[in-house]
Amino acid sequence: MPGPKTQLTPRLILEARRMAMLGLRQSDMAQVFGIARETLSRYRRESPELSQALDQGKQHCDQQVVNALFRNAVELRDTRAQIFWLKNRQPETWQDKQELTHSGDAIKQIVLVNSDGEETVNKLGLAMAKLTPPPPEQGHTE
Repeated sequence: MPGPKTQLTPRLILEARRMAMLGLRQSDMAQVFGIARETLSRYRRESPELSQALDQGKQHCDQQVVNALFRNAVELRDTRAQIFWLKNRQPETWQDKQELTHSGDAIKQIVLVNSDGEETVNKLGLAMAKLTPPPPEQGHTE
């Protein structure tokens, strides 16, 4: 026999906002309220007040993380926090990128070392070398 049905009340909305401010997920909130996550999702769709309360709580919680990250990067000089901040705030300058340029002859072979330390030749490297046309001979006219 199912338990009493949880109604959407101003108290539930207030409690949901508080839980969102603490970082709880909707599935966790639903469990605390004794309802299915789908029921809480339906309440959210049907109630602009609940939706707004959850959004405000989440924004508050996210802002605390932003503040802590900033404090770690600036005051505590945490290099990882600094890198994370810069990569996200200035991705055009701080993104991880690798630019490869190649000049000279094509790869003739690629040597791989297996787990036993034995060298093996990569057949793809050999196939690439066979597909590369030879350089034109100088001084040769037809």
